Amino acid sequence: VHTANQLPESLDQPLQIGYDNGNRRVKGLIDEVCVWNTDLSQDAVRELMHLTKKTAEYPELLAYYQFNESGGVGYDGV
Repeated sequence: VHTANQLPESLDQPLQIGYDNGNRRVKGLIDEVCVWNTDLSQDAVRELMHLTKKTAEYPELLAYYQFNESGGVGYDGV
């Protein structure tokens, strides 16, 4: 188990999925993105992966994007 003790980063910049300001990009596909208002254990992340989230069951879920479409616009599922 890998853990890190660091303070959350300031969110004063737009959230960029699959890219950072260092000009690095994800080489692959992103299945889904979840933004939580709580920390999750490694076991919780594994349990929640690849499951369709029902927002009523997860009040800490701030934003939820599934990328199941082959193109078009992605909408927040929350």
